[in-house]
Amino acid sequence: MRTLDPTMAADLFVFSEVTACGSFTGAAERMRVTQGAVSQRIARLEKRLGEPLFFRGSRGLALTSMGASLAEAVRPAMDQIAEALLKLGGPFQPRRLRISCSGSLALDWLGGLILQFQTTEPAIEIELVAEDDLPEIAKLRRESIDLAIRYDSSPPQGLMILAVLDSLIFPVCTSELRTKLARDKACSFTRLHDAHAWPKASRTAEWDAIDAVTSEFADRRHKDVYFNLSKLALQAAAQGAGVAIGRTPLVNQQILNGSLVPATSARPIVAARYYFLSLMDAAPSAALTSFVSYVCDAWPSPLQTG
Repeated sequence: MRTLDPTMAADLFVFSEVTACGSFTGAAERMRVTQGAVSQRIARLEKRLGEPLFFRGSRGLALTSMGASLAEAVRPAMDQIAEALLKLGGPFQPRRLRISCSGSLALDWLGGLILQFQTTEPAIEIELVAEDDLPEIAKLRRESIDLAIRYDSSPPQGLMILAVLDSLIFPVCTSELRTKLARDKACSFTRLHDAHAWPKASRTAEWDAIDAVTSEFADRRHKDVYFNLSKLALQAAAQGAGVAIGRTPLVNQQILNGSLVPATSARPIVAARYYFLSLMDAAPSAALTSFVSYVCDAWPSPLQTG
């Protein structure tokens, strides 16, 4: 029978989670149940509807025509229920956050900050996903991302902007290399690049921004080495391989411990900013608002020395 009852409602919720995650395994992890439990729920739903909802192949799951029609109806309904519960507040407020940000930000700053945040908000569970691609609405919805933090020269379209934080950039290197470059103005050096500084940026975008405001490095002979993460360029700089572009908050800890120093006295500049983004479906949860506020308060100043 296709009559909605508590059992079918529960099975439809599981179906919605599977379509959102794209797999039984992902849905099981998200709901903290076994994959077998998810499979049993979907099999029961298919039996009651009398038609298969998924094609199961070597490339994973794909919705049948019946599955696609059902997903089109169920997903908005689940979103409306979630929005209604959100407005009720109190115990219905979601306490789990899934956050997406770049690998460099996760490793060099945000990961540690999350541990500090959870000492003050132990009831809020956070999952951190490292990725640098553009925050597409469909992907954020599919992967249940509550907050996407992206470094970009302009705000992405179609998403709610919860905060915008400046990130100043400046050349950094070891103190030994800085002394050498200051002593010998004809000395050549190696430019270390984050080749993917922000979406659609050129491979030399941050260095180009620096050269536009100071000639201290623009006129020197140099070689170029490219990395796909800012963290890798900064690690190479700390090992004496050349001059990288420091970006707050990624480089502050290395400035504090002395492994890197500003390579020039030129004033730091803004080339791009960190945007805190969420879907526009509903107002941010209390948990998300609390986390964003905590991050904004903890955002370091450039060249912070403690």
